[in-house]
Amino acid sequence: MNNILTALATKISASTLYSTLSGRMWLDTYQGDSPTTFPYCVYSIVSSVLEKTFADEMRNTLIQFSLYSSSSSVAEITGLYNDLKTLLDESSLSITSNKSISIEEVNLVTSTENITTVDGSQEIRAWHVDYEFKTSVG
Repeated sequence: MNNILTALATKISASTLYSTLSGRMWLDTYQGDSPTTFPYCVYSIVSSVLEKTFADEMRNTLIQFSLYSSSSSVAEITGLYNDLKTLLDESSLSITSNKSISIEEVNLVTSTENITTVDGSQEIRAWHVDYEFKTSVG
């Protein structure tokens, strides 16, 4: 699993999305006490399943990317979503000891949330995008 996450981090670090977020993109959790600077993204593994078919082994890994924006306009969150699609849709990863087969968006859930920050209550937009990463193991 580490090799997939390493390849993903390398791909992310050279992307427009990463630049737009000023590097505020983290694996598993927000880095800090509470979110005070927007926009940002947190991504995490939802599931990872190994499939064996005769001599071949495939791993299907579902990773959720959660995009957060405090802008009252939808332009920022839709821009982040488009940057994520540009980064991942129909692309591949350079993975040590595995072969990237495909990356495909499988789900999008949008919402608004009220959060408490040091400045009080704030409404934010949250878009949760699930991508399936298929790799051959070997």
